[in-house]
Amino acid sequence: MLKPGGSKTFQEYSTAEYILYIESQFENQSRLDLVWNCYPKSRSLKSTVRYNRSKGIRRLITASSPLPSNWQNFLRNSDNKEELFSFLSEQVMQLVVKESKQLVVTDKKQVLTVPPWKDTANLAPCNHEEADARMMVHAANALECGHRRILICTVDTDVVILAVALANERSEVLDELWLTFGTGRNRRYIAAHQIAKALGPEKSRALPVFHAITGCNTVSAFAGHSKKAAWAT
Repeated sequence: MLKPGGSKTFQEYSTAEYILYIESQFENQSRLDLVWNCYPKSRSLKSTVRYNRSKGIRRLITASSPLPSNWQNFLRNSDNKEELFSFLSEQVMQLVVKESKQLVVTDKKQVLTVPPWKDTANLAPCNHEEADARMMVHAANALECGHRRILICTVDTDVVILAVALANERSEVLDELWLTFGTGRNRRYIAAHQIAKALGPEKSRALPVFHAITGCNTVSAFAGHSKKAAWAT
């Protein structure tokens, strides 16, 4: 999530910072998908994890509302994030998109597109809580629409794992699947298609399962066994 610079209100943050960032990312791309987490009210393993982590104070988000002084604390509250994501989605949808480009934005379980699509059934309604998995749905859809080179921006290892599996499964219609991983000086580019090729079909297909059972957001790791050690065995 882009941390505010000198903005005072949510509208200023959206206009002067977030929209400018999105425009810079869109400049050299024919399609841009903006994918958010989803926060259903029903109980799930992930919602329980979020509840245990949540300590932020609930804030009302409007265009004129002042930005919170503690941004990280604000983002600890799931309701704050859900409302912020919807607000930013509405703002992004006001962008003027060139005729040759496509903008796809998620809003909770639904998806918004510019120019409008007649059918979004392949993307929505989507019940994936985490943007990690939902990104793969959008990447697969982009491949179905004829895009053969894909770039995914992430700070989450889970996305890298899923991208390698996707690159393996869709290798016939995919030329390159890159990820920009990390932030600032720690940002690097990862070629998921090359990793999938090096691992081979069987290991690439099994990678998400291996990652899950050796420890992830909702599964505890085996005591005394790191992922590296488990992979070696």
